[in-house]
Amino acid sequence: MLTYVSVKMLSVLRPVSMKVLALPAMPALAAVRAFHASESVQVRKKHLKRLNRLHKHWAKQMMKPEEEWVDPMLGRQKVPFIMRVKAQLNLANNQIDSLTPEYTAELIHGAEKAFSQRLAVDASTAGTAGNAGNADSVNISDNADEISDSSSELKTKLLDHQSEVQLRQREAVARIVSLQNTNQSQIRHQAISLAVNEFQRAPGDTGSPEVQAAVATIKILFMSTHAKEAKKDVKTKRALEQLVQNRRKILMYLRRENPQRYVWTIEKLGLKDETVCEEFHMSRRYLFKTQFYGDKTLPMPKTNKDTQKARDLAAKRAKADKYLARFNPQALLNRNSSNAV
Repeated sequence: MLTYVSVKMLSVLRPVSMKVLALPAMPALAAVRAFHASESVQVRKKHLKRLNRLHKHWAKQMMKPEEEWVDPMLGRQKVPFIMRVKAQLNLANNQIDSLTPEYTAELIHGAEKAFSQRLAVDASTAGTAGNAGNADSVNISDNADEISDSSSELKTKLLDHQSEVQLRQREAVARIVSLQNTNQSQIRHQAISLAVNEFQRAPGDTGSPEVQAAVATIKILFMSTHAKEAKKDVKTKRALEQLVQNRRKILMYLRRENPQRYVWTIEKLGLKDETVCEEFHMSRRYLFKTQFYGDKTLPMPKTNKDTQKARDLAAKRAKADKYLARFNPQALLNRNSSNAV
């Protein structure tokens, strides 16, 4: 099909004339799309190479170990610092923080000394009375042995009584000053003192960021224990969430000011950098993931987004396994064996 276009040719010496030019029509859009410089086989090979690269990438992602998830509130389990604090709190001879063992020993020694002096006075009084009664007898020399025997028996009884009383006094004082017989507030105060002594930069340091973070961690542990036992205590739950946020702000400040000290602190507290940087909320998803209330934790219903995410992950895993079975079957066997263990 030809399109006729008229072009005016102006000339000075002769009148206007018309000239017709024939131009080819534009090709169809479908023909342009179907046109390709390469052959169809080459196009298919390029497409397969692209799929292989994609499946290889998925296989590498599946072969990587799963990233460790750390509780942003309680941290890792079996942290040496936390275990050490709990062990020191559970010691049988552990005393109240306000009383030192030396002061308690002085109290017991003073009580025993006062009791011994009182017994000595009683024994001397009893001996004097016995000697005065025996002086009225006709023959004092004949009863001297009996008087000495009675006084020795009295001293023996007094010593036995003294040892029993001292033992009871020691047991009573030990029960009074024992940390096991105090309230939860005193136990928490003792744990905070232990945390301060371990994280302080110098004796008496209570204001450094790492000390404040350690104190906040101890408070979080005690408050979370109460929140797990009292599920309906919403006030404690909100205070616990706010306390975790305050610890996060302290650690973020330490992260900016002293990165080395920050890494040392989070490792000792059992935390992770990703969990510290993220904002924390005690949402229903977090409670379900950690099983915060144990068997009483409400289940988390699956949404369409979660279902689609699980389907996509299963499809990627299947294609990655197919790639490994074709190009690296040994790696697939190793991964399956590790998952079985």
